[in-house]
Amino acid sequence: MILPLGVNPSQCHPDTRKSLRGRIIQWGMNDGSSERMFWVLGPPAVGKSAIAQTIAKEFNEKERLGASFFFSRPNHLNDPDQVIPTPVCQLATKSLRYRYIVTKRLVEDPLVLDKNRHVQFKKLIIEPFRKLMTEYPQILHEPLLILLGGLDECKDKQAQCEPTDLISTHVRQADKFPLRWIIFSHPEWYRSGAARQVPDSI
Repeated sequence: MILPLGVNPSQCHPDTRKSLRGRIIQWGMNDGSSERMFWVLGPPAVGKSAIAQTIAKEFNEKERLGASFFFSRPNHLNDPDQVIPTPVCQLATKSLRYRYIVTKRLVEDPLVLDKNRHVQFKKLIIEPFRKLMTEYPQILHEPLLILLGGLDECKDKQAQCEPTDLISTHVRQADKFPLRWIIFSHPEWYRSGAARQVPDSI
């Protein structure tokens, strides 16, 4: 689902942020919805970063945060090549079963991190969790949240679209999966065509 926050900072009031956080938490904790991708759009200074950080903290406290990655030019966190390895490392600290699978995969194919992001996404995130879902179907009832923030601050303009394209393609193709995804970005980036592969049902 896509949720715009408003066209200027004054339109994102505290009550709006509180309502949004509640909605995200309910969805992320598995409200029974089949939608596994949540996209929050808003211009600068409406509070996207604050909401994202609060969501990450609350899900971490509930032990349901799989990973979070915030692009930030001022903090030199704007390399698109980190958008897969960073969540993989964080996920490995949260799930011993996942860690075993992904470690084995890295041993068998140590060059996988040199491959393109599409291959990394498939080999290091999707396939390991698909295996876990098959072996331990109960994990579907407590999905982990993957949070990506500030995609518009990625230094490679073309690469800004890639994570959303990968995720939206995946959620269209998989009826069920033990991960839920939330993205925070500017609406200008969305209007530029980056959302071309977002599911029509959103």
